[in-house]
Amino acid sequence: LAQVFLLSSCAGAGDWSYSDLPGDYEIWRINSKEIVLVKKISDTGANKVVKAYVSKVAWNDNFILAQQQSDSDSLTSTISFYIVDVNAEEVHGPLSESEFSELCNQMQITVSDSDWIATLDLKP
Repeated sequence: LAQVFLLSSCAGAGDWSYSDLPGDYEIWRINSKEIVLVKKISDTGANKVVKAYVSKVAWNDNFILAQQQSDSDSLTSTISFYIVDVNAEEVHGPLSESEFSELCNQMQITVSDSDWIATLDLKP
């Protein structure tokens, strides 16, 4: 499991950003094919935590869960899952659905289908 942040930087939030996540984490829509989860480091810069295309997120005060599609075309893409431990600043992923479920159980994270929010439905 990856336990460090990806250190590639973004320059600005692009089309829109959603900042109601715990910690300094945000969803940035760079363009129609790039929606990413970032940890904000300044008003115009951030470190990518989950690269594009982040299609869905769920969160509580301690964890951010992300579904990443291999591309923005949901018919042909594969899905990977990520768990971000906000307090420890650890990123677990990419994970398969079964690995994700197992790690959620180990970390005592409960998530249901209704907890997931499509990133396109987030209100900036």
